[in-house]
Amino acid sequence: VDEIHSLAENKRGTHLSVSLERLEDLATSSPTRIGCSATVEPLDTVAEFLVGREDGEPRDYELVDTRFVRDFDVRLECPTDDLIRTPRSEVQSRFYDRLHDLVASHTNTLVFTNTRSGAERVLHNLREEFDDIDESNSGCHHGSLSKERRQEIESKLKAG
Repeated sequence: VDEIHSLAENKRGTHLSVSLERLEDLATSSPTRIGCSATVEPLDTVAEFLVGREDGEPRDYELVDTRFVRDFDVRLECPTDDLIRTPRSEVQSRFYDRLHDLVASHTNTLVFTNTRSGAERVLHNLREEFDDIDESNSGCHHGSLSKERRQEIESKLKAG
């Protein structure tokens, strides 16, 4: 159950619990229940919600907490020291030059944007500005793509 935190405290969560218990009763063996969330707290409470109860006690479960598994190298970069007084065209030029440098220096790069149109715009501008970025080595991934196109882009990313 992805984003389980969004279900745990509302009617959809109640419906989920009832449905899972019905499956439990119908199944020949107890189904594995996996809940995913990046923001859930407290973990134990939501885990117990997901696995349900048997004879008044929570079913056994294993909690896998991956919040602190990786080190992250996060930096905030700005294309200019003064966004207010620098012309938009200069900011944009510096932004895409730096983005191109970052993409070129790595095997795989994911660029996150706020919107689907933003992702499409960034890809379009990179392809327009830099000859080494084209259909063969770049793509835009978002929920509005067909399943086949998303899978194609994901396969290319995994392949390097």
